[in-house]
Amino acid sequence: MSDKATAENLFRDLGPLLDPAAIVYDEAESRWAVVIDQTTRIDVGYGDGAEQLVFALDLGPVPDQTADQVHELLLRFSYVWRETGGLYGALDAEGRATLMYTCAVQGLDVQRLQTLLRNLLDHRRLWADLIARSETDAIAGAAIDGPAPFGAIKV
Repeated sequence: MSDKATAENLFRDLGPLLDPAAIVYDEAESRWAVVIDQTTRIDVGYGDGAEQLVFALDLGPVPDQTADQVHELLLRFSYVWRETGGLYGALDAEGRATLMYTCAVQGLDVQRLQTLLRNLLDHRRLWADLIARSETDAIAGAAIDGPAPFGAIKV
């Protein structure tokens, strides 16, 4: 079975375990949207050449008053990707903060995928809460506490 077929099977089998609101597959784009609720969605793309899944979670808009601190924190967090288990931050095309992770399809089973998604959701909640704060000191404090304030992703 190809890695793409394996990925398709994993997401089909994931539904009953994770119980999301929906899992939508776009075959033309080789992308899934795992819809958790009205405000939370995990976008997952399949990389044909690399046989990997790329996960992206929207963290929300970056408030103007803390943009510099949030951008610095995302950069520091991304720089220590080895310490975070490969989890990194980015800005999407609209400038919204995004949490990202890449995972090989080979060796991935539905239980590990479920664990990965739950852990990504935990990290998303922590990051979204931090970014939504309007206090510059709280965000700067998170950067001082360490570039990976919430620890590594666990698969």
